[in-house]
This record gives sequence, structure tokens and C-alpha cells, in this order.
Amino acid sequence: MRAFTGIVVAALVACHGVIDDPLDADGVDELTFTPATASADGTAVVELAVIDTVAPPTDGKVVLATTLGTFLGGTSTITVALNDSGRAYAQLKAPNTEGLARVAATAGGVTKYYNCLLYTSRCV
Repeated sequence: MRAFTGIVVAALVACHGVIDDPLDADGVDELTFTPATASADGTAVVELAVIDTVAPPTDGKVVLATTLGTFLGGTSTITVALNDSGRAYAQLKAPNTEGLARVAATAGGVTKYYNCLLYTSRCV
């Protein structure tokens, strides 16, 4: 009888929007992550789409800040401009360490938070 031992390691990013007050018309209406999962290998990129059509800020800008990973360009904070349809885009590069990235989206002086979970799954 032969014994099989093996290790499979997969690191993924799972991002979920969590709005502190979903009934609040001020601030960002929605922040989406595409793909919802990606390899956490230090090179994977997640596209963030900011949607702010209910009460967009008068300056047309949204500041995004992350506690884990970096935006393309190597920074943890980025300012994006909303287009005519109330959308803005940014790209977040996943690190190669696990943890919870809390992405803050600030528009018109109102900050809402969204969670992006970076985790490692191990099967032994």
C-alpha cells in the first residue's frame, strides 16, 4: 500500500463591498472588484470600479486608500476622476501576503469602507 502525501497551496483575493451606511446618499454609491477572486502572488491586479451617480461630489473626484496591496504606481492612496456617467476606475495590485485590505472611498467629504480579503487556502 502506497501513501500519498501532497501539498496544494492556493492564494486568492476575495473582495466584498461593505458600506457603513447603505442608505446614505452622500459619498460613493458602490465600489466593485473585478475579478472577485485573484491569485495573491504579488502581481495579480483587481480592477476597482467606483460608481457615484446619486450625489456625486462637486469636484468630481474620489480618493481611494487601501490598507493592503498597492494601486498601480506603487501607492496606497490614489485620486480618481468620475467620468460623465459617474464612474471611475483604478487597479489594485495584490500583495503576496494574506490579510484584510480595507479600501476606503472618500467622495464629497464622506468616507465609506469596503473589504478585500486576501487569504491562503491549504490542502494537506
